Amino acid sequence: RRVLFRSILIFEFIGVGIIIFSGLHGFWLYLKRSPETKLTLAKGLAMGLEFKLGSGILRTVIVRDWKE
Repeated sequence: RRVLFRSILIFEFIGVGIIIFSGLHGFWLYLKRSPETKLTLAKGLAMGLEFKLGSGILRTVIVRDWKE
């Protein structure tokens, strides 16, 4: 059970880190007027949200009964 909670936290932190990095990278590309800004930002945000979704799926594994 502890491993599952740690895995959830790791996935959450990785997702948040990717989203923050992608936002900063996208802003940098925007300042440079790069034509690939939107695509790069969208790919990074999608990857970060996939990690967040993975942590949400793991969280549902530990539900004990229907009330939770």
